[in-house]
Amino acid sequence: MAFTPPFAYQTTFNILQTTLNEDIKDSKAYLITAIKNLKAEVAKFGNGRDGLSRLKRAKLVQSTTQKVMQALYQIEKNNHQPQIVKQQVYQVMNAHVKWLNKEYEDLDKPHFTLPFDFPLKTPTLGQWVTHFFDTTTSASLKAWLAQQRLSLLHYQSQVLYFLGAFYPNIDISEAFPFNLAPSPITVTAPTSWVRVGDTYTADMFWITHWHYASLITKMYYNNKITGDGAVRFEVPPRGKQYWEAKFRYYTVDGKKDTTIVQKVYYEVK
Repeated sequence: MAFTPPFAYQTTFNILQTTLNEDIKDSKAYLITAIKNLKAEVAKFGNGRDGLSRLKRAKLVQSTTQKVMQALYQIEKNNHQPQIVKQQVYQVMNAHVKWLNKEYEDLDKPHFTLPFDFPLKTPTLGQWVTHFFDTTTSASLKAWLAQQRLSLLHYQSQVLYFLGAFYPNIDISEAFPFNLAPSPITVTAPTSWVRVGDTYTADMFWITHWHYASLITKMYYNNKITGDGAVRFEVPPRGKQYWEAKFRYYTVDGKKDTTIVQKVYYEVK
């Protein structure tokens, strides 16, 4: 027997879908700009063989991602049964991730795990889907599909990052001014969210001062000096977990190079 959720429940999924679609739109524009920047960077250095190869591979992951996204739209359009939609999406998403791992295995990127790696013995995949999604509503299904499309862009951003599409276009002399005039922090990151198990990497440049022959590093937030940062994350699986952060800093002359590793252990009950 299927139960119809209350109106508020449907509204929540509609709002979620709208939010995710806006994120998809913004992410697409961001990734298009990243490839344009990579093209300009390659041209800046004379269109060398390595640069043109990276640009070609960046365009390949972009076009392939768009084809997979269109496939998801087509699946949604052609089917009205949630069980069939989800089974087909599982196959398409897993096939795409396998292709990414093979096509870009030479990059120093994290190995993408299959997004839908279910045990196929007992119960079977078909039984699993039927059991969990017989009562899936149209609103929740649309929100779920939007989440999968956003995941595709996340994979693309990871590949583009390791192809050099997000490297900052800044002058080192501007990033590290040797005077007392403050300059803002510059942070470049490929994405604003991270899936559990993936590695998040960002490049940071901040102000340096010469003071009494010592190099002093300061971080500014809202025009105030701070040494603190906040990390917010959600981990569904229960049990003991941990997250690890690595901070590397070094002087311009390379005489001091230090890496700090911080692990935070916690338990999800």
